[in-house]
Formats: sequence, structure tokens, C-alpha cells
Amino acid sequence: MPFGLILCSPLTRSLQTCCLALKEQPREVPIVCHPSLKEFGRRSLTGAENTGRPLADLQADPELNVLPRFHDVDFSLVDPGSVSYTHLRAHETEADL
Repeated sequence: MPFGLILCSPLTRSLQTCCLALKEQPREVPIVCHPSLKEFGRRSLTGAENTGRPLADLQADPELNVLPRFHDVDFSLVDPGSVSYTHLRAHETEADL
């Protein structure tokens, strides 16, 4: 079943899942990377795949570049200077952790 729009987090693991799971979707279906799509309260998740990276690092990552549909991802909503989520962590509560 084709979708009308695909939204994805700029986290590496999310991009990997999106590109692999939705590789059969028609190219006309846009994939938009949205910086606000990130789960909270997962301090135990560490590493580049679970934290923000600068956009240039994501786009230059050789493992991402070989994924189907990676070059179709629209990164226009992602700040090119940073994909850091430290500004969002202030909204977490102790219950989220």
C-alpha cells in the first residue's frame, strides 16, 4: 500500500529503518526528515545512531549513502549546522528518564 508522505527522524537508525523498510514505495512518495521526530527518555541509548549529528555528517555517511531511497530524503527542515537534541532534553521529566 503506497503512502502519501513518509516522515523520518534525522537519527541514523531511523534513517536506516526508513530507507530499508520503505524501499518499495514509489519514488513519488516524498520522504521528509523532520528534526522534531525523536523519542524522549532513552538516556541508555548512546552512539551516533541514537544521537544527533550535523547534517553534513549524515549526508556523507558511507553506510547511509548505499541505502535505497537515501538520496530521496528531503533534509530541508533539518538545521545544517546541527542535529543536536540537547535543546529538547530540557523538556524531559524524571518520569521520562
